[in-house]
Amino acid sequence: PSRYRRTGCAYRQEFPGLSNRYISMLEVSGAHTHKYRELVEKLGVATLVLTDLDSVDNEGKSCSPKKSADQKTNNDTLKKWHPKKEALDDLVALPHEEHATKSQGTPLYVAYQKPTQVSRTEVLSRTFEDALILANFESGYFQGKSKIKAAKIDFENDARPLSESLYDYVQSLKKGDFAFDCLFYIADEKASFTPPEYMSEGLKWLETQLLPKA
Repeated sequence: PSRYRRTGCAYRQEFPGLSNRYISMLEVSGAHTHKYRELVEKLGVATLVLTDLDSVDNEGKSCSPKKSADQKTNNDTLKKWHPKKEALDDLVALPHEEHATKSQGTPLYVAYQKPTQVSRTEVLSRTFEDALILANFESGYFQGKSKIKAAKIDFENDARPLSESLYDYVQSLKKGDFAFDCLFYIADEKASFTPPEYMSEGLKWLETQLLPKA
């Protein structure tokens, strides 16, 4: 959830029902997911989990996400908590409504990267960073990055899949620097980024869960 703050204050505009609610945000290492599951179930509070697809190949090595390639997720939340699926094809095909569930009676929604349409072509992202870039692909900020501009040219010329180019770009990043650069851009330019769709869908669900009961 703390990653969402890197997209700026867009949630205040797009999800006004969340701006006056008490919401706790925790950044959790995947290795400790099971402990937080126990906490969530004990507290019984509506919980939105924003996590990553974390694609790996059939040897367990990190790779750019691709359908029909015998890929899996390396994410314990997706494998062991919800939706309890490991195959990448099953995860990206999961209907929106099946992201919501009950975990020992506690309302739970697990959101992760889903296919994005770019110039009428389906593109997959693996992590928050490439998902954020895809959601704001035509922005001056990201197109001002030489490697992203080159990735766009390769994509438009069918020279290389965009998911591969962005995967390599993200792998080369220092993610802390990426986050701060985005934050300073928002602060300096008084701009905001469009949140990736999977985050928006999760936040819509959370907003509904926190509406006053009639």
